[in-house]
Amino acid sequence: MQDFAIENAKGDAIKSKGVKNISFIKVRTEWTNGPDSKNGAYGLYPVESIGFLIDGCVAIGASDAGVYVGQSEQIIVRNTIMRFFSSLKILENHSAYLMIRITNPF
Repeated sequence: MQDFAIENAKGDAIKSKGVKNISFIKVRTEWTNGPDSKNGAYGLYPVESIGFLIDGCVAIGASDAGVYVGQSEQIIVRNTIMRFFSSLKILENHSAYLMIRITNPF
């Protein structure tokens, strides 16, 4: 998936569950009202996946974490910006290769 944006999602912006060898490249998720507990929890949310690349993405305003990788293997997150989210918890129960840039987390 490449070169698109999702704004003001009612829940998580993009959740991918149980996928293999997928990429998010130059994808933006944003809640345009700024930080708010009513925003979706996650901008990019790959879970139970293998071989995931998140590159050149932007996640703004999620109520929990801009990018959350859960129970996944072989994950690369690089050149990705997360802004205005409440949690620095990005990874959980994973085997990952990471290169993350976090700017203005609060």
